[in-house]
Amino acid sequence: MTSYFLINIAEYDVPLIDAVPQASSHQDNDDPQIHEIKIIYHPASKRADEHFRADDNIPNPSPVAEPEQPNAEKPWHPFRSRVDFEIAELALNAHLSKADTEHLLSIIQKCIQEPEQFTLRGHKDISDYWDLARSTTAGFTKKTMAVPYQETEFEFDTWTRSLEDWCAELLGNPQIFPYIQWDAQKKFQHNGVAFERVIDEPWTADALWDIQSNIPEGGKPLCILLYADKTRLSSFGTAKAHPVLARLAQLPVEMRNGEDIGGGRLVGWLPIIKEDAAESGKKDYVNLKRVVWHESFAELLKTLAQYSKTGWFFTGCADGIPRWLFPVILLLSADYEEQCIMALIRGLNSHFPCPVCLVPDKELSDLSKTFKLRTTQDMKAVYEKANEAVTAGDKEVILKEYGLRDVKNAFWALQNTDVYAALSWDRLHAYHGGLFSDHLWVLFKSLLGDLGRNSEALFDRQIDAIPRWRGLNHFSALLKNSEFSDSSKYEDMGKIVIYGAQNILTEEASSEGFLVLKITRSYLELDMYASLTFHTETTLAAGREELQRYGALIKEHQRRFPGSKSWNFPKAHTHKHLFDDIERKGVTRNYNSKPNEKAHRPSLKGFYLLDTNFKDTDPQILKLSEKALIALMIRRKIEVFDEKAMEKADPSVIGSDHVLLGAQSPSVSIAEVELRRMDDVVFTDFRKKIGKAFSNYFNENIRFSADEEITPYKMLKVNYYGVLNSREMRTDILRVNPHFHGQTRYDYALIKVDKDRCMFAQLVEVFGITFRGRNHYMALIIPFDRTVPLLNRKQDKALRLTRVRSRRRSESVVVDTEAIIRGALLIKDDDSVDESLVLEAIDDDFWWRMKSVKLAQNVNM
Repeated sequence: MTSYFLINIAEYDVPLIDAVPQASSHQDNDDPQIHEIKIIYHPASKRADEHFRADDNIPNPSPVAEPEQPNAEKPWHPFRSRVDFEIAELALNAHLSKADTEHLLSIIQKCIQEPEQFTLRGHKDISDYWDLARSTTAGFTKKTMAVPYQETEFEFDTWTRSLEDWCAELLGNPQIFPYIQWDAQKKFQHNGVAFERVIDEPWTADALWDIQSNIPEGGKPLCILLYADKTRLSSFGTAKAHPVLARLAQLPVEMRNGEDIGGGRLVGWLPIIKEDAAESGKKDYVNLKRVVWHESFAELLKTLAQYSKTGWFFTGCADGIPRWLFPVILLLSADYEEQCIMALIRGLNSHFPCPVCLVPDKELSDLSKTFKLRTTQDMKAVYEKANEAVTAGDKEVILKEYGLRDVKNAFWALQNTDVYAALSWDRLHAYHGGLFSDHLWVLFKSLLGDLGRNSEALFDRQIDAIPRWRGLNHFSALLKNSEFSDSSKYEDMGKIVIYGAQNILTEEASSEGFLVLKITRSYLELDMYASLTFHTETTLAAGREELQRYGALIKEHQRRFPGSKSWNFPKAHTHKHLFDDIERKGVTRNYNSKPNEKAHRPSLKGFYLLDTNFKDTDPQILKLSEKALIALMIRRKIEVFDEKAMEKADPSVIGSDHVLLGAQSPSVSIAEVELRRMDDVVFTDFRKKIGKAFSNYFNENIRFSADEEITPYKMLKVNYYGVLNSREMRTDILRVNPHFHGQTRYDYALIKVDKDRCMFAQLVEVFGITFRGRNHYMALIIPFDRTVPLLNRKQDKALRLTRVRSRRRSESVVVDTEAIIRGALLIKDDDSVDESLVLEAIDDDFWWRMKSVKLAQNVNM
């Protein structure tokens, strides 16, 4: 039997501290087959299959030895010294926040201590060095283009950075190159019964496998993600930009979505055609905008177009091995409006408004039907047929049958790239900034408002009472302050609104409101499936089942309340492609627009507002962007330099690898604790409860003296492995603090009871105590294991809520902190003294764990 650090219950034969190896990576699985990994590589790779145990330490790729360079010992080159670079870097940042001010002071101290290191004499020196440094990376090129419009030509400027040069920089970088996955693979994990397919990164999904099957023998795919979207540079929205970012899809997601050199690169700056009141909305003028977009994008793609057909024989890889590369646009990340431009469809009000399939506009809400997918071959054939039509009217009829515009698609020039297949479902805009914010939330507010101000006030009060949780936005007065530009706010709102309204929008009070709560719950389930960073055949099947459940609820709403809301809009349909995208391209974080929006929008806006003269801003912003990139590259070299120079210390930790304790308070006697907390019944018989915990484990009568000292801690850092992805380390930070940033924080946790069962508990006190020469780390908790009355079970079942009931505070017990599986968030039910609801969607791991957890009740302690 696997050993656990568990609560003090002798009948379960569960040990206390220090009796088992610390931080067992996979302590919940005794079956040696569970989580065994099998990898099958694409036949073209000629690589043998591999098998791993989940607890095997699979080594990370070994860094390629960096070639000896004249300036290897001076990574700040071409700046004369490191201090010179740091000051130039700070001047580039420009905003001088508190952190920048501290940084500036530290640099000045360096100048005082080592005056010979400071050689800059003015702004010209900095400017000259940046110009010299620009030779280390490919810059932007401006091209003025013209397209015919009516009886004249429309001229526009487009700025592009060579995608060929960008790829060459990545492939030649010895810190990045080892992490590139050249071959498609199919990954399987044993679930205790059989191996099942698992999907996470793009190279574990089907599209890259098919691409590698279609390129010539000996070739390797080079898969690229492109993101494009308009963004406001000024608060009033009068100044706009249209950046294009590129990422290498064959890098691990942490690197690909990060902000380091291997992350997103600004590669394009598309022109924005200003609205003309006389022309706006006219077909020819709308088409002109699309032509300009695709002509500009064709300029960006031109270096890849030929290579996609012939391949690119590249000799500059960091390992010195030549490779025959075939570039492919595997992923396109954008919101719905931008996807319509990429696909060149007519969009929102057309007969076929989906960029991916040919669903009619009247059937967007019907998720039970599947429609033919668009393909480059089919859409190109339609376009060519339309252009052979005798009259303009005939051409328009042909194009309208497929919702296409009369514009040639730039992506058609790339072999092995299908623009419609590359278009990817975007969780940020489709769900948080779309289906929820613009539809579910609007309907929810309206129905809640129908019940009056008292109901609205109760909802806001219950939302405000939800305990704080790291990574979850806290809301108060939500109904009055619910307009956000940040979609992450709507993501978190979607997780909590059910808990704020479950006792308000009841079936008796509002039959439509209750149905909308059920729809919102189904939406939340789908959002959690979409958030998973590791999918299996099981999760994909369950996700598709939930999608059909959601569709059935929408049909019920249409049938019962026909005049309330129309569900025929594109974002009611697009998640029809969610699980197909995961199978084809990997989990949604591979193509979510969130990291792309996060990566450059703040810096671009900052450059515009703080570093330009607001005239002819495009070249100014792009030059500053190049400087930022150069600074990042130099900074990375300096970090590597520092890492090599530093001796790695082995910091001591309090606790174990599984649970670390922090925010230590002064040691105090048990008697003093009981005296200080005598008004709180939770500390009743505190000394006896500690003794009982040790007695049950050691199977002898153990008593602690009242003078025995304990050391309280106000923070726990709980490390654990994901229940789906057993190789992924997660961390929860839990607080036991009456005054944490002005808030009372006594957090909740999921506690192991025995091999099969768990319970929820609130942490009241966490402390260390020495017994027989060894340190033990314990927690005083209030268990939530009492039987829940039948009263609310029907409603809880309909809304899929987990309700738990706490013991009286005087019935607190002491457990070993190693019994903590991970953190949890419980929401007190306003209608009950001792009942709480479990917020299951705090993260994807907890949500999935809750689907199989067995909760112990009435545990005999």
